[in-house]
Amino acid sequence: MRRHWIAASLQLTLLPAAVLLALAAGSPALACSVVEGAPNPTNYEMVREAQVIVLARAVARARSADEERHPWGTTIRFEVEEVLKGDFRPSSVTLDGSLQFAGRGSEDDFSQARPGAYAGSCLAYDYRLNHSYVLFLGWNDLNDEWSVTGMAFSRANEEVDPDSPWLKTVRHYLRVAALRDYDKEKAALRELRSEAAAGTQPRALVADIDRHFQTPSVAKSPADLIDLYKQGKTDEARRSALFGLAATAPPAAKDLMREVMLKQPSTDTLCTLGQYFSKVLDPEILAPLSKNWDHLQLNTWCRQELLRALSKAAGPQNAPIMAELLRKAADSDQATVLAFWFASPGNDPRPAIDILHSRLEDTPGDFTRYQDALAVLGDPAVVPWAEERLSNDSKIVGGPRFARVLAFSPLPAADAATRKIIESGDAKRIEWLRMAFTDPFFANGNPRRWDRLDDILRSQSTNASFLATLKTDFFYLRRNSTGEDKAAANRLFERTREAIAALPSRQK
Repeated sequence: MRRHWIAASLQLTLLPAAVLLALAAGSPALACSVVEGAPNPTNYEMVREAQVIVLARAVARARSADEERHPWGTTIRFEVEEVLKGDFRPSSVTLDGSLQFAGRGSEDDFSQARPGAYAGSCLAYDYRLNHSYVLFLGWNDLNDEWSVTGMAFSRANEEVDPDSPWLKTVRHYLRVAALRDYDKEKAALRELRSEAAAGTQPRALVADIDRHFQTPSVAKSPADLIDLYKQGKTDEARRSALFGLAATAPPAAKDLMREVMLKQPSTDTLCTLGQYFSKVLDPEILAPLSKNWDHLQLNTWCRQELLRALSKAAGPQNAPIMAELLRKAADSDQATVLAFWFASPGNDPRPAIDILHSRLEDTPGDFTRYQDALAVLGDPAVVPWAEERLSNDSKIVGGPRFARVLAFSPLPAADAATRKIIESGDAKRIEWLRMAFTDPFFANGNPRRWDRLDDILRSQSTNASFLATLKTDFFYLRRNSTGEDKAAANRLFERTREAIAALPSRQK
């Protein structure tokens, strides 16, 4: 559960689907799935939040410059006929795609995208020349290009005619979104629905606007999400509303979330409660939530979510409860989540270190099962253990694991060992450090994290493949981080771009 792509996906469960800009810019050969319980934004919300929307005509096909990344090997050039939204100045745009057109989307039902979106890649990549499309575009910093952006199976690039109901709908939604007032937009949408019901606007708008008001997406207000939960007629509908509340974490939902927690919630609901209370402080949830935690399957992500919520709720006086949870932790990841609580200001990490050492009595001298947690706790014994193994080629099979100890530990000895490896120029070991320091969950406990990543970047400033990977790491870290971490990741992302641009053209 700790590999980067999985971790990034799990962090993005706070968003309404598993597919975002990075996947939209990727290969259509990739399989696609959405996060269960996470409704896509509605068509209106997609229009309101879009960076750029253009009406463009497909005019030419060309070979892709990067056939390895795009297995079909082609791109489609579009001439921009009209900029519907945003600051888009080019007269044309080239997008990944093929001419194996699978058919148009419905003009009478806006609940689904055109058939090509369901071919395995979440968004449609099929076009036909000399036809027009409403394109939702976003600038992809990772690949320095414009690309179609949208959530899974959304109407992000529908084919249209000049009098197309979908094109008219996008124009209407843009007019409503321009009000920039949540309540006024709701009123305008209801008025638009009445016009559609009367036959003066596209009939498909009736069902589409009804769907908008009935969908508990994360863009809804806390009051609307709470109402949608209370009015939900199915478990799925109520679960979706709870997910929206967990994603936005409004304090106003605290009473509702407490109420749900006391009703013997399902495992899925417990995961959602964990997401909410990991962001909203509520000491009263400590006892009931820890009891629910005991009943979850041992090796599940949900147990980690609840541990983050329990860590948020617990104060120093709750150390006995947290110690008991640590004794029951089913794996290293669960132990590491708890380690962050024991290592936080005001708490004493020594009891946690003792607990983990006692759980390792059957493997004397080997900290492998809990090395991440012990590193976070600042255990001085685990650092030389990891350093010795990193320096010993006969034990290097576990190199990435040992590098995590140096990356997660706040101790000066771990930092000295890290700097020694970076200064050595050993590409293999530096790569292991890169993997560890860019871990989205556990590396942020090290106060020197960004300094060491800065050193790693400098040490590999002429290594093209390493820089490409590092650029991707920083892209996701800056997107998913907040505050100072976001600023640091952005700074290093820009520096990595500059380093790549400075490479001789044959190396890029």
